[in-house]
Formats: sequence, structure tokens, C-alpha cells
Amino acid sequence: MSVSANAEFDRLFEQAAPRLLLFVELRLGRALRARVEADDVVQEAYLAGLAGFGPDAPRSPRAFAAWMARVAENCVRGLADHFAARKRTPAGDCTTLTAILGRVRARDTGPATAVSRVDEGQRLRTILSALPDEQREALLQRYFAELDLETIAVRMGRSPSSVRRLLAKATARLGAELLPDGGSR
Repeated sequence: MSVSANAEFDRLFEQAAPRLLLFVELRLGRALRARVEADDVVQEAYLAGLAGFGPDAPRSPRAFAAWMARVAENCVRGLADHFAARKRTPAGDCTTLTAILGRVRARDTGPATAVSRVDEGQRLRTILSALPDEQREALLQRYFAELDLETIAVRMGRSPSSVRRLLAKATARLGAELLPDGGSR
């Protein structure tokens, strides 16, 4: 890959990193979260995305973020498969994730903005983590991976109308928790 392609990937990744980290944190689920750090998975996704960043890769920030969410989804699935297989292998026959190569750089902002962003992000993480698994999964697939209802329905083994109901319940709950007036705007 050329130096300019690396620079373009890094620029797009820096913009997508906070959203990608949130996606991974919520996508891991309790069992995987107990075994791996979300930062490690984001790093794995970075390496996989960089390796796959060819001429056909998306270049707009929004499309790139959705593409990276799908790359991260594959990393999470690989981890789930790895740990499921590990249960069937003898003790001592384990592998770990690649060591962290570096943390995602924070955007340049003032201290007050940075603190506010962290507080809001933590509040959103807490609310999303408290959602039922199926509602959270539907939200992640729709708004992070930007998949359509039919694709989500196939992935979740549900009908599109069932996915629509899950999304409606989840967004209503988010609105009630996030908006100061209880979601009645």
C-alpha cells in the first residue's frame, strides 16, 4: 500500500475510531468482554482494515465507518469462535490477541469539550449496555454497521417487522433515558 493510501486510511480511521470503539464495546457481550478488551479488538480491526484497504474500499467517512464496523464484526465473530473452540481444547493450548500496538488518538479538542464527550459517551454506553441483547444487537447492526432491515433480519433469524419492533423499543428506551424531558419532544 502506498504512503498516501496509508495516510488516507489513518485519517478516516481517526474519524471513525470513537464510533468503532463504542460498537465493539457493545458488540462483545458479557462473555467476551470478560476475556478481551475492546481496544484490542479495535486494534485487530485496524490491522485487518488496513490490509484490506484497496482501491474499492470506501473513502467517505460515513461509508468507511460502516465498513470498519463490518470488519470489527468479523473480528468479534473470530474471537467468539476462538473462545468456543478453546473450550474444546486441552488446557495450555491457548493463543491470545496480538499485543496492543497503540491506543486510538483522541481528537484535538479543548479540555471542557473532551470531558463532555467522555461523559456523554459513558452515559450512552451505560444505557446501551442495559438494553436487552436483541435490542442492542439490532441497534448496532442498523446504526453502526448501517445494514438494512432485511439483512439484519436474516442475521438475527427474525422477520423484518420483528427487527423493526426491536428497533422501535430500543430507540424509545434510549429517548426516555437520554432526553431531559423523558423523550417527549
